[in-house]
Amino acid sequence: MIIMEIFCLALVLLRPYTAFTGAKNGLVLWADIVLPGIFPASFLSCILLNRLNISDKYLKIYIIVCGILSGFPVAAILYSQYCNEKNDNNLDGILAYCNISSPSFICNYIYNFDLMKRISLSRLLSIIYISSLAGITLCLFTVRFKKPSRSGKDYKPIFIIKNEKKAVYRLKPDKEKKKQEINVGIIMEQTCINMIKAGGFIVFFSCLSQYLILILPDKFILKGIITGLFEITTGINQICADLVDINKVYGIDSVLFVILINNFGGLSTLLQTISVTGSILDIKKYIYHKIIYCCITVLVYTFMIYVL
Repeated sequence: MIIMEIFCLALVLLRPYTAFTGAKNGLVLWADIVLPGIFPASFLSCILLNRLNISDKYLKIYIIVCGILSGFPVAAILYSQYCNEKNDNNLDGILAYCNISSPSFICNYIYNFDLMKRISLSRLLSIIYISSLAGITLCLFTVRFKKPSRSGKDYKPIFIIKNEKKAVYRLKPDKEKKKQEINVGIIMEQTCINMIKAGGFIVFFSCLSQYLILILPDKFILKGIITGLFEITTGINQICADLVDINKVYGIDSVLFVILINNFGGLSTLLQTISVTGSILDIKKYIYHKIIYCCITVLVYTFMIYVL
C-alpha cells in the first residue's frame, strides 16, 4: 500500500499540471453539480429524520426514498444515523440499491452527453430506477430484518411480581421522557463535513483518473470504463468521448456502459460511503449487492431497449 502511495506522490510531483487539471475538474463538478444538488436534500432529510416520530418499519422506507431521490451520500448519512439510534445494520444490502445518483445528476450531467441522446431521458431514468426498485424488492424478500425488542419505544417496568418459577414484568411507554430538542447547528455542521468529505474524494479520484487517461494508450477503447471504476464523472466523460461514434462494443450498446458505471458508483463513491458510515457498513455485502444491481440493470436495459 505504501508503495502505491509513494508512486501517486511521485506522479503528482513529476506531472503537476495533470494533478492541477484533475483537481480543477473535480472542484468544478463538486461546486456546480454535487453540492447544489445534494446539500439541501441532505440537510433537510436529516432534520426530518430527527424531528418526525417514524416507526422502525417506515423509517427504513424513508431512508430508501430519500436515498433514491437525493443521491449519494444522503442514503449513507441517514443509514448511519439509523444504525446508531436503532442498533440495527440490516440495511447493508438495500443501501447498495438506494445509495445512487440523484435524478438531478442524471438529468443535468449524464444526459448532457451526445452519446446518451440515443435513448430518451424518461427511458434512461426508468432503466436506472426500475433496476434500483427491483433490487430493493429482492432484498426485502430475501433479507430477514431483526425486529427491535422494544419496537422503537421507551419502556420502563411498573412493578415486578416474583414467584418460584418466573418473574412477571408489566411494561408501559415512558410518557415522562420528553423528546430531545434538535440542535440544527450540529446537523448543519455534520452535513457540511460530509459534503467536504465527498468533495475531497471527488477531487482526489478526479486527479487519479487524469493520470490513468495520461498513462493508458489514446486509442484504448476501455479507458473510460477503467477510469469510471475509480471516479464515475471522469469515466462517463471519457466513455462518451471514446464511444460516441461507435454503435456497439463487443455486442453491447455503448450507452449501457455509462449506466453501469453510474449504478456501480466507482471507488470514489464507495469511499465516500465508508467515510460516512464507518465500521457500521458491511463492505463486502455492499459491494456484492452493487454487482447484483449491475446485473439487474443489464436485464432491465435489454428488456426496455430490445423488447419494448
